[in-house]
Amino acid sequence: MRTSANILFCIIVLALSSCIVVGWSSGIKNIPDSYQPLIVDSRSIPIDSLKQDRRVHIVTEAQIQEYIATHDSVLVQLWVAVCNSPSCTNPRTFEDYCIQHNYSPLCILCYFDIPASFALYDAVQMPCLFLDINQYSKDRVTVYSQEMHRNLTGNDTFNPKYWLFSEGKFSRYINKLEFSSSD
Repeated sequence: MRTSANILFCIIVLALSSCIVVGWSSGIKNIPDSYQPLIVDSRSIPIDSLKQDRRVHIVTEAQIQEYIATHDSVLVQLWVAVCNSPSCTNPRTFEDYCIQHNYSPLCILCYFDIPASFALYDAVQMPCLFLDINQYSKDRVTVYSQEMHRNLTGNDTFNPKYWLFSEGKFSRYINKLEFSSSD
């Protein structure tokens, strides 16, 4: 009995520390009507053409792959605006890290929480992107995040942290953003 409780505790801690919350849907179907004008279908527009405009841009995995293929080094972050875990990185810190390391940032919102998303996105230059979940088997954060991860990186073992791509190919994971001391 104690072993089962310890295993359950470890699973809960892991799920919360990674901020890819098991069982959550994307939230896209529950967006109030007042926020609907802020959701933009950008599936036919190259990601490079999108700007930070206080709207959420729906993009496809193919667009993400095209972005990765056309940039020297891309760092991908899956981001949950409502995450309060110490392991979470807000978009401003992520973008600053990418600038310092000469990476093209690609921050993908995993779960819709419009007010929280915009409050944290106001200070960045990159657009707010959300994955078109219709291309995946289920509207569950863990399902579409893992499927996208597998398709982009070629790895079956999911890593919710940062994915670095160099010259269009998956290079490695970055588990913690570390800034140089010259800041």
